[in-house]
Amino acid sequence: MTHATADDIRELDPDEITPADVDIEHVRAALTDEENLVRTHAAKIAGTLANQDPDVVVALVPTLLDRLAEDHSVVLKESLTALALVADERPAELADGVPALVDLLDHDLPLVRTFAARVVRPLAAEHPEWFATELDDLLATLDGEITDLVEELEEPPMGGLSTFEQYRAIGEEGRKRQLAARAVAANVVVAVAEADSDAVVEHVPELVDLLDGDDTLLVATSADAIANVAEDHPDAATAAVEPLCACLDGHDETARASAVAALGFVGDDEAVGPLREVANDEEADEDLRALAADTADWLDRDA
Repeated sequence: MTHATADDIRELDPDEITPADVDIEHVRAALTDEENLVRTHAAKIAGTLANQDPDVVVALVPTLLDRLAEDHSVVLKESLTALALVADERPAELADGVPALVDLLDHDLPLVRTFAARVVRPLAAEHPEWFATELDDLLATLDGEITDLVEELEEPPMGGLSTFEQYRAIGEEGRKRQLAARAVAANVVVAVAEADSDAVVEHVPELVDLLDGDDTLLVATSADAIANVAEDHPDAATAAVEPLCACLDGHDETARASAVAALGFVGDDEAVGPLREVANDEEADEDLRALAADTADWLDRDA
């Protein structure tokens, strides 16, 4: 097969092409075409090539990152698909895209949030320091509401299911996507705190605010981030003692354990009483009770 030109790139089948079939410069040109369909098709081709060999698509990364400002959601989704494949193998190539990717974690469309999260996850795992300057936006994402997509529908969806079932399915899928993207943002905040606690010190008030909620994931990750700050800067986290103590009841074992650990790092003996209550709670997990008892003993040593 001969190399495609920018004009006939749309004639290629993304499901069948190989790197040998395509001139990367023609794909780059198509990614900036005025027509949505051409840009979408080029992004799909980039995704196919990246799946076969991410190195082939490295030259397209700057152009794909430019596409993150797209208003056209399909082009955006396909571009993120290609970038996710590159991120898994060549994360260093995407450093310049971090601010835009973080913005997309709070995109109006839950589907876009999901695909952005797929790119962010491997980047944060390898280079959490890249996200230290994005903490304001990450924390805003954590503090944002999970929207009900069903309420935003202007007309009943079409299809074979009943209207009620369709509405419920659409709403639940959108909710899951929003929660998944928020979980990634939360894990990034913790990764930044582990890598550079200094960068998180000024954000302790926002983390403390997140402790006062029903979302156990946010409680656990906020407590984990506070623990990392308190390990190096215990005085910076003193305002978290009372909210952390409040988290010792009413959450799952993971969130409670994170709160116990954070209290240990803050080192305030005001937490001894609440920790003793957890240690003596016969209905609590045995490991949690032991952790709470050890932490209370440690805080009580000089009291």
